[in-house]
Amino acid sequence: DGSALRVSWELLPMTEPETAEPEASAELEGCSGSDEDDSPALRAGTLARIFGLQRSPHLNGEICFVERWEAAVYRWRVQLKCGEVRSLRPDSLEEACADDYSWWQGDHEHQLRPGLRVRVRGLAGALECNGQEGTCVEFDPNRGRWLVRLPA
Repeated sequence: DGSALRVSWELLPMTEPETAEPEASAELEGCSGSDEDDSPALRAGTLARIFGLQRSPHLNGEICFVERWEAAVYRWRVQLKCGEVRSLRPDSLEEACADDYSWWQGDHEHQLRPGLRVRVRGLAGALECNGQEGTCVEFDPNRGRWLVRLPA
């Protein structure tokens, strides 16, 4: 219909990934994990991506900072970039990739370009679009938004 949506995004790999990228694991190796107790895979002080939430689907795909493991409730305490704090089950979080670290640090302005494959996330007004893969078409400077073509 020609309308553009303000979207959050993530870069998608050009080919199927075989293992985690070296940059991502290098970022994770230097982090302290002393607050974890018997917690699953993630480590305090790293970034993670939220997925699979049913009650708050608008958060699926969002990047968060992993603050600490709360063993009493078997959840990770995380902080979203907007500052909101949540307590999430381990199965709702996955390790962040190197591009997520760049985005978190504000280095995302130059990463989008026409033709780039992206995944939509963080839409509150179009929840059904969150998680869908699409292609960047063009940037609309008047609206400050990217037009993303989604599959029909």
